[in-house]
Amino acid sequence: MLFRSQILWYGFDRLSRCIEVLMEKVKDLQRKYKIKRVFLSSDFTRFGSDTLRTYTSQNISFAKKIKEIWRYLLKTLKPTMHNPNFGDALIMDSGVVALTEKNVLIEGSHLLTIGSGTFQQWIVDGFIERKINYKRKNWIVTRICLKEDKVNNYKPS
Repeated sequence: MLFRSQILWYGFDRLSRCIEVLMEKVKDLQRKYKIKRVFLSSDFTRFGSDTLRTYTSQNISFAKKIKEIWRYLLKTLKPTMHNPNFGDALIMDSGVVALTEKNVLIEGSHLLTIGSGTFQQWIVDGFIERKINYKRKNWIVTRICLKEDKVNNYKPS
């Protein structure tokens, strides 16, 4: 599951609705395919979006809401996540983390994404490319809150 934040475009209310849809889809897939583990990749970690990290460092209430959403995701999904070793500077590089998460995500049986952007598209393309020649189509890509929604819902301040 790929969760890259679109908060700066959508706002928290819209993001909350997107997360609700995501959670319903995860539960459905877990039930239907007997999925035991969920891998979570998100901008909410220290390796995520530079833009989001900068914004949260400047806005305390925004940072608190992000932490609240993150705790909810962790508690509800009980996901597996990539946690690099603190001792190695190369492994701690956000680009290396992104590549590692990409490789884990494209190997999954199902891919769910929230939002749109270059990283999401890269993951979706890699996932489909990896799965396209499978004899059985037992994989699913679900995209939630895409760019089209973002453009239609954007309200300049």
